Amino acid sequence: MKTIFDKIHGFIDIEDDVLEFVDTFEFQRLRRIKQLGTACFVYPNASHTRFEHSLGVFFLAQKVVQSLQKKHPTLIDKSFEKCLTVAALCHDLGHLAYSHTSDNYIADTPHLFDKIGTHEHRSIEIFKKIVEKKQLEFYQFEIAMVCEMINPSFQKKDLWFYSILSNNFFDIDRADYVVRDSLNLGISVNFSKHDALRIINGMYIDERTKKICYAEKTKSLIQNLSDSRFTLHKHVYQHRVTIATAEMVRDIFELTFHIDWQDYLHIDDSIIFYLPHLHGENSPVAELVDRLNERDLYYTRVVQTQKKSFVLKHLNPEFYTVSDCFWQGKEKYVAFTLKHKTEETLKLFEKGLESFKI
Repeated sequence: MKTIFDKIHGFIDIEDDVLEFVDTFEFQRLRRIKQLGTACFVYPNASHTRFEHSLGVFFLAQKVVQSLQKKHPTLIDKSFEKCLTVAALCHDLGHLAYSHTSDNYIADTPHLFDKIGTHEHRSIEIFKKIVEKKQLEFYQFEIAMVCEMINPSFQKKDLWFYSILSNNFFDIDRADYVVRDSLNLGISVNFSKHDALRIINGMYIDERTKKICYAEKTKSLIQNLSDSRFTLHKHVYQHRVTIATAEMVRDIFELTFHIDWQDYLHIDDSIIFYLPHLHGENSPVAELVDRLNERDLYYTRVVQTQKKSFVLKHLNPEFYTVSDCFWQGKEKYVAFTLKHKTEETLKLFEKGLESFKI
């Protein structure tokens, strides 16, 4: 067993069978993938990685097992404990350069999506490869359970053992990243690691419906988690510069022919800054990387709107992109990004946006 110190959760004990996953290239590469993607171009402290987040979710999975074992000793056996903790550890193995920036690019590129799918699909594939490569002791039903925990199918997503890691109400993935992101960035939110543990301690299984339930006194904490996540979306994940730099990275992906997406285990954050050496200093790729380094960024505006058509009047569509940001209740936020910022295009861009403001 090893003990690792995490600045969020403190000491985390990792048993030898779980270390078989941690001590692999596939897991260690997560040190080179930032948790918040291009938010690092906005917030200097947004440098924490998928590696530490995965350990944090693993820690919370351990706490879930301890909590449920006390209430349901016949349901929570060693096999379930192994599956949940390994799924928590491995759930982000499939992330690539700048996290969701890569995932969004792949989702919008059909021939890539058909080959390598979402980060959940890749996480499952990598998990299976590690089990096979290291000849780890997993029954077939356990492998299937880990896969369903990482990416629950529609038919199973509400069953209690598949809704701990991924759930729209409360899950340990979201609990860790909201706490970790806010503390690393210094952004105040109304949710803490202690709130996460209180919710976990109040979890129980409704053996009639086969669903996870929560103590009534923790419902307000779960609402606080949702509100805190929205705060981070508004100020970090969908910050206008986070979106602008993500669009620049997407364009670099679009322009380059030196990324082998099928060999995706080697695609981490560092790849962007190697590409100019492969393309040449006068290439469009090198120009975009230089713009990133010199803070000559795309210009993004996030607006709240109820409109369904997002065509800006007066401006050529080639000059800008449009992307959905997020919803909060009935409020929809949309991002418009101007790629070629000149005095004339900026004036037309702002003029076109006037019709979208509420």
